[in-house]
Amino acid sequence: MIEFQIWLEENWMWWAGGITLLVLLAVVPELIRRFRRDAEQRRIAQIFKERGAPFVKDVAFPDGMDGLVFVDYLVLTPDGILVMDLQDYNGFIFGAANIDHWTQMVRRRGYKFENPLHQNSWRVQSIKALTKDSPAFGRVLFSNSSQFPKGMPEGVSHMTTLAADLAPMFDNKSISDVLKTTWDALIVTAVDSKSPQLNKSKDH
Repeated sequence: MIEFQIWLEENWMWWAGGITLLVLLAVVPELIRRFRRDAEQRRIAQIFKERGAPFVKDVAFPDGMDGLVFVDYLVLTPDGILVMDLQDYNGFIFGAANIDHWTQMVRRRGYKFENPLHQNSWRVQSIKALTKDSPAFGRVLFSNSSQFPKGMPEGVSHMTTLAADLAPMFDNKSISDVLKTTWDALIVTAVDSKSPQLNKSKDH
């Protein structure tokens, strides 16, 4: 024990440096991920603002079954109300609209995850129940960290394609008064999904 204490006193700088390195290895990747995520969300907001599209993010709505449906982005477009989910996966993504699970490839290892289009469809149906006769539709957005070697399924966007994918919804179109009224009534029911008072039980 005494020998260890002597060794520790003589090598404390190496010991402290090792601990610091371990902390950095644990913290820096998360900080980078958050920085990238914040930058992407600023870009998303910029795209909506350039189109003059009202939007809210990180909101929840009653799902009609004593629960809540959580939405990353809700956007008012001339074609209807867009329900957009964000997916922060890295690596290569392989998937199709009609299969239950997609695959994420990272360093030659594959990971299965639920088809995000199915999850998005459920959220769209929940919003449609609140908007009555006004149209609502969905889209899934993947971050810059992902790649689709075999192409993206219908209804999926990448950060690099989002502006172009949304353009047909806005070009030479205007938002009807009926849609505006529906939007105003819908937003009144929205709850901040990041509120610490909100019970965030996971939706489907």
